[in-house]
Amino acid sequence: MGTKARNATYISENEAGRIAREVVKVEKRRAVKSTNCNARSSRSHCMIIVDVPSVGGRLMLVDMAGSENIQAVGQTGHEAKSETRTINQGNTTLKRVVESIANGDSHIPFRDSKLTMLLRDSFEDERSKILMILCASPDPKELHKTISTLQYGARAKCITRAAHASIPRDKVSSKEAHNAIRLKDEELARLRTKLSLVEAREATAQEEVIRVAEETQFLWGELRTTEDKLLMQQQELLAMKQRLQEVEREKMCMDE
Repeated sequence: MGTKARNATYISENEAGRIAREVVKVEKRRAVKSTNCNARSSRSHCMIIVDVPSVGGRLMLVDMAGSENIQAVGQTGHEAKSETRTINQGNTTLKRVVESIANGDSHIPFRDSKLTMLLRDSFEDERSKILMILCASPDPKELHKTISTLQYGARAKCITRAAHASIPRDKVSSKEAHNAIRLKDEELARLRTKLSLVEAREATAQEEVIRVAEETQFLWGELRTTEDKLLMQQQELLAMKQRLQEVEREKMCMDE
């Protein structure tokens, strides 16, 4: 049933409990390392395929490692960099596949990665159902990445799945699909506006921080100057007291 992966582990079971235990084993075998971006970063994609021959069905569970910047994650060495490039290749190819199908392109780059080759049947079979979960950071500094992720999801929602060779381009670019894209574009425009406001507030806040820091530095300088003057006055006062005591002693000696 469908494309098979080389060097994959094939297990035949007919009990749900045993299958669940095998799924746990697969997750434990997944490559995980600590990076500058994540203490437990997935260093490989994970795919579990459950075939049910009795009904001719297939369940595909795919947990993809996130796209990462080599410099941002602090990867060093040829092997680590090659690992990150391989992860990003699978993500990038899947994105191109999604965009090509949504645009109704005549050529879909399924063969550009092993991941998309395995997922090809799911995208082309009109009976299949696809659920895609996109992860985004709540950090305002990552808002530009969130917008890119939402754009990706918007394109994925416009996919009309069926045997691609038999689907005319005009059906893919239907009125409903265009309306969906328009709504998503409006949503993205609102997010871009929000991003601009957040960036403006961050710039204002940064200017305020700089101003406060400069003012604080100036006040510290004034305080040090005042302390120096006070110390000099205290020394002068002490010298005057000592001189006064000497004068009083001299006067007492003269009186005697």
